[in-house]
Amino acid sequence: MSVVSIEDRISSVALKGAGWNMGAYVSSSPLHCHAFYLNDYRTGEIALLTIGQDVFAEVAGAKNPQRTSAAVAELMRLYRKRCDDAKYLSSLGFAVTEYIKGTRTFGMWKEKSSPDARGHFCLNFYGAGKKTSVRPFALAADERTPVIDALEVVQKSRQVKNMDAAQHPEWFR
Repeated sequence: MSVVSIEDRISSVALKGAGWNMGAYVSSSPLHCHAFYLNDYRTGEIALLTIGQDVFAEVAGAKNPQRTSAAVAELMRLYRKRCDDAKYLSSLGFAVTEYIKGTRTFGMWKEKSSPDARGHFCLNFYGAGKKTSVRPFALAADERTPVIDALEVVQKSRQVKNMDAAQHPEWFR
């Protein structure tokens, strides 16, 4: 059995064990990735996206995260129709990486983390029509945790959404 097939099996078991029904997982092992949990309250889609640490390191942060957030929101809106398209997933992964690296959320996480730490970030998408707000936040995870349990992600995402609805009702109009 090759190293790749062993890692594929470990990835599959880890994802299923954490409640993520990923089908044929097509990324590098979550053991060597940053994890992004995308919760789109506009469409009801929840997605897990992993970006290899080596690829993540090569992407520069957005100089204008507001503009990049609009691109991420538009790509996420297409998720249901395009989630099996490798080129689409690559574009979404690049946009998410560029966006998160330009945010204060990432800056604060980076200050507190070791250089080789794997990040776990959630992006909540709010709004209607063309007006969308993207709300990033970091999730705490044990370094040995490949991905955070799906139910825990949904719970944390809802907590942040409820807090945001109280503090920023304009994001939901």
